[in-house]
Amino acid sequence: MPDFNLSDEDIHKLKRRYSQFSKERKILHGLVNSYVADYRQFEGSTGKRYEYLRKKYISQSPDLTHLIFYDGNIKWSVYDISIVLGRHLTSIIRSIKKMENTESWCVRLLALRENVKNQNGRIIQVYQKEIFDLLLDLYEDEYLLRFSEPRRGSKDSAPDIKEVRNFWQYLKDMESFADYSLYSHKKSLPDIPAMNWKDIIALMWEKVFNVRIWTVVSVIFAVCFEIARRFLGISLWFAFVPAIISVVCAFLVHSRYTRFTPDMLSSIGAGAFLFILLWIPACLSGEAQKEEPMIYLTPIYSEGNVYFSIQSNVEAKEYYYRIKPKEEFRSLGLQRKINPQNNQPYPEYIIQNSRLKGIADVDIKYIDFQGNESRIWNYSFDLEAEGFNLRKKIILNLDVNWVGIKKTSFDRRVRVFFHPDLLYYQWRDVIESIVYGINTKYPATKLEFQHFIYLNDHRVFDPYSILSVDITDNYIDFVSSYLIFKDGSSSDIRISTIN
Repeated sequence: MPDFNLSDEDIHKLKRRYSQFSKERKILHGLVNSYVADYRQFEGSTGKRYEYLRKKYISQSPDLTHLIFYDGNIKWSVYDISIVLGRHLTSIIRSIKKMENTESWCVRLLALRENVKNQNGRIIQVYQKEIFDLLLDLYEDEYLLRFSEPRRGSKDSAPDIKEVRNFWQYLKDMESFADYSLYSHKKSLPDIPAMNWKDIIALMWEKVFNVRIWTVVSVIFAVCFEIARRFLGISLWFAFVPAIISVVCAFLVHSRYTRFTPDMLSSIGAGAFLFILLWIPACLSGEAQKEEPMIYLTPIYSEGNVYFSIQSNVEAKEYYYRIKPKEEFRSLGLQRKINPQNNQPYPEYIIQNSRLKGIADVDIKYIDFQGNESRIWNYSFDLEAEGFNLRKKIILNLDVNWVGIKKTSFDRRVRVFFHPDLLYYQWRDVIESIVYGINTKYPATKLEFQHFIYLNDHRVFDPYSILSVDITDNYIDFVSSYLIFKDGSSSDIRISTIN
């Protein structure tokens, strides 16, 4: 036997323990085939099948810690593995998780694992039958680590782990090969190869569908999406940076970076990759749903003229207009007020107009901050009709009673009067008549509006009065009234009480 830097007692313990593992491995190989046969021959529900298998095989399992027929082969779920090994389901899951977090074990684990659908349509992970040998290898390695680093006693006197593993491998080779002369004490364990790129990508892709990673990435995605919405031009960085993170994580796993475990690095890389998968379609969708540039021209009434106000959904540097038959566009200019978002002055948006009648054909265009010129929008307005409607709208928005009522103490009378605001000269060709009623909610007495214009122009004292009675004959509690416009429409009925 080659020389090992181990004491006779250590060699004796390792031989005895190796013999136990070897015996248990042989038992396990026999149980696997029997388990598959019983699984396939049992007729009954899934629950009854597993109860039958558990009772039958739990006593035959070796002293260590769901079966899927897929694609013509038998695949093992963690539930079936736990039954055959005689260990609790959580113990098997912990062992598999430990292998995922260790690079050398993860490579071998991924080679045996597949994702399939169970009877309920859910994706589960199943393994080839070689998973049993892999788990036994893990248990052997855990034993060797405890042997070289005992929990009790002095660790200084414990054997070196490298020597322990060399001797363990020697026992395996002695059992597998008849020609013992092939080995010498100088033989050392071969280096475990690093994970190849295919295994690394497979590990990351598998974790992309992890619920925990989805939750974390969803929160990060929502924050980044809001930032990108507020700060234009940053969207590209939110796709570029995660791509770099994914590549760096894959490279660190491949180079056996020891500060972080492969599980942690692959989780970060998977999260970054998932972010990219969500970000790219979100950006494409945002581009597809981006509003088409539009300019809306709204007539407004000011100082006896019909002007035009521009509303738009674009970031315009400056607006240009022309009112046909003029052919040249004119700039509306810029305001003194500065836009804090781009530190540029706001563009003017009111188009002046001195014409009162006829058709106004207005063309609008704009120039953006990159100097690009937009297309031309065309609008047409009947100035006389627009002026009438705008003035009527202003009258309807007045917060006054069309007809008021009040007491006067100096001459002890009650007066019913037409509101003075309605006699403004710009409204005179809009209102045709006024209808009022005393102590009734439905007025019926109609008076021509021109009559009040005449009184207002020629009567010096009390030109707005409709009715005046002595206070001793006060029988007026309230007055109702509404307006009739020259286009045949009417206003709402408004009530005035005595004050």
